[in-house]
Amino acid sequence: MPRNNSPSPRTTSARLLTLAALIWAGIYIACSWVLTREDVAPGLPTLVAIGLPALVGLGVVLVYLHHLQVLDELERRIQLETLGLAFGVGVLYTLSFQLYAVAHATPGKDSQAAAVLLLAWVAGQCLARWRYR
Repeated sequence: MPRNNSPSPRTTSARLLTLAALIWAGIYIACSWVLTREDVAPGLPTLVAIGLPALVGLGVVLVYLHHLQVLDELERRIQLETLGLAFGVGVLYTLSFQLYAVAHATPGKDSQAAAVLLLAWVAGQCLARWRYR
């Protein structure tokens, strides 16, 4: 009987999610660069540079939702716990940042929120995978 060498739906879904996230990151970086240039005229180029990452990001969210449907129950639970931790950390960071702004203090850059969220997501992945090993 011949072996089936095609990747599993989970593997295919994970690869698609990784590719979609990398494409979004590239577009986000490129659009951020465009928006920092002083020779960019306001209008359509600015709207595209702001809207394109959001639209592609929405596509990544849809790919992620599909990816969740392919996972087994344990993997879904790990993802849910990870997202819960990252969401909680993100809310606390955002609210704390706003309090600093109200107090006219310098808390750091608001662009650090993405790094905080990503680090919380990685920490959540590590904790949940350790717990369910």
